[in-house]
Amino acid sequence: MNTIIKRRVLVSMLFIGLVLMGIFSYKHLPMELYPNAELPVLSVSISSETESDPSYIENQVAIPVEGAVSALNGVEKIETQIYSRGGQVTVSFKQDVDLKYTFLQLEEKIKSITPNLPDNFQLNVNKSSSGSASDMFMNLRILGEDDIDYVRNIADSEIVPYLENIDGIANVTIMGGRQKSIEVIVDPERCKALNITTSTISRAISSNLAEKSFAGSVYENNKRYFVNVTAEYLATEDLGSIVVADGPIQLKDIAEIRFGVKEEESYARTNGKEVISCILSKSPLANVIDLSAKVRQEIDRLNAELESKGVLIEVEDDAADVMNKNIDQIIDLGLSGALLAIFVLFLFLRKIRIISIVAFAIPISVFSSFYFFYLFGITINTLTLTGIALAVGMLLDNSIVVMENIYRLKGLGVSTDEACVRGTTEVWKAIMAATVTTITVFLPFLFADNYLVKLIGEHIGISIVATLTISLVVALLLIPMAVNAILHKTPEDVNFSNLSIHNRLVQIYVAILKMSLRRPAQVIIIALVTLLVTVVLSTSLTLNTLKEVELNTFNVYITPPTGYTLQRTDEMIRLFEDELLEVPEIKEFSSNIMKEDVRLTIRLKDDYQKINKKSLIQLKTEVLRLAETVN
Repeated sequence: MNTIIKRRVLVSMLFIGLVLMGIFSYKHLPMELYPNAELPVLSVSISSETESDPSYIENQVAIPVEGAVSALNGVEKIETQIYSRGGQVTVSFKQDVDLKYTFLQLEEKIKSITPNLPDNFQLNVNKSSSGSASDMFMNLRILGEDDIDYVRNIADSEIVPYLENIDGIANVTIMGGRQKSIEVIVDPERCKALNITTSTISRAISSNLAEKSFAGSVYENNKRYFVNVTAEYLATEDLGSIVVADGPIQLKDIAEIRFGVKEEESYARTNGKEVISCILSKSPLANVIDLSAKVRQEIDRLNAELESKGVLIEVEDDAADVMNKNIDQIIDLGLSGALLAIFVLFLFLRKIRIISIVAFAIPISVFSSFYFFYLFGITINTLTLTGIALAVGMLLDNSIVVMENIYRLKGLGVSTDEACVRGTTEVWKAIMAATVTTITVFLPFLFADNYLVKLIGEHIGISIVATLTISLVVALLLIPMAVNAILHKTPEDVNFSNLSIHNRLVQIYVAILKMSLRRPAQVIIIALVTLLVTVVLSTSLTLNTLKEVELNTFNVYITPPTGYTLQRTDEMIRLFEDELLEVPEIKEFSSNIMKEDVRLTIRLKDDYQKINKKSLIQLKTEVLRLAETVN
């Protein structure tokens, strides 16, 4: 220890290096609201438009699917459910399986067996995520100077392909306008003569499309990227040359192929004006905040290219905004707690120089812990930030104990060097035991069988363990070295008499301690009563999660009555939109209308509470009441 307190440069460089490594790791760590809690489960859904005997589905479809699934690596359990219109094969994998790569492998195996299955069955591979039910994370609004069909054509041909190519985008849905299409008008007489069915034609077109076929993986900068090959029909001649039967019989021999325009399948409006709405869905493994930044960068590039065509893309709603505000809220709470801890320390020591030494334990421990996040592959999220916030109050304990013991010895007349050595060696076992006992509380979570419990324990545990471990190292190395340097330069900086028995706070503590020792029975009874009251209050309280930042944007979902056509649903929603225009607190609203589903996004004015003194809950209730009147 005597050597350590004299090696000031070595100790300083050690902690500077830890902090720099932590800052570097922080810049490369993904940030998200919640950690990815995707379960290691994939499923293959079997569907059919007609009812069949379950035993027929089992023999003809389910068993081949199970055979394909069983060939994958890391399969732990296969469960199959069959009903009259299909079934589902659920596959559970070991927790160390690369689920993204396994998902692509399973898709390839399902595609390879699909041609050998009956024509009326469709197979789809799905992921099981414990996150939100919906993967929609961003809504875009596409505006144009020309008619809505022109804007829809631009969106389909020049916007959607680029958005779909962004890594992490699972699906891009366009609503509004009429989509261009290719009509295939089959000659029934020729098909009957050649014994060609419409399902055969549909399967031939789909197999030639070869949408998103996995071609392998490439490596760049220590990252692996999955390569998919997509084939598209660029002209009607390409479609007409598809072989649908032996001969060869091409599609153009039995059908007429021509360009056309689909009937409108959806409407999209903003404040009653027709627009094109674009809904982006993420893949379960994608980080929303990082993905949002990529999408916004691509939108800026597209807007620059499409400016000459009079088309503009605007971000209407972004889930990453909510996540960033919630994460900022946690960071603010953590900083407030750290400042309060330092303020309380100031009330006792009243010396800025001494307080600054102890206070350095907080940023050093927090920033250094990010390196452990990077090492263990966890992200900056609600759980890890909450763990750091919980540990902030404990970060100062070890340093205060060491520093106080050094000052106590100094006050007794011990030399500066000896006080720093003895002050640290006398308490190192105690503070290490206290730190280790706190750390071991989180060890059982790491060995839990439940995947979600283990996930929560891992994220909170690593954040607390890392910060407390660094704080222990700070207390045993940095604090003795820094205090030794200060006491050598300004030994009069501390009034050691304040730490003696003559201190008023110490005298109050001694008086309370003596009184407690004289009346042990009463002290025990008071402690038991306090414990009982605490238990009763804790069981009566409702356990709440972190309150999310209250935003002035909310969604309204409307299900039209059964039997309504798209036009009839649109007429009903137009009446609702007219009512919304009369609400002064509403800044704008957007409508996405489909035949059986309607979603409206309502954005309130920033000062909506000052207009009619209505809260967000009251305005939501009013909007729902207006929706019921037109439904």
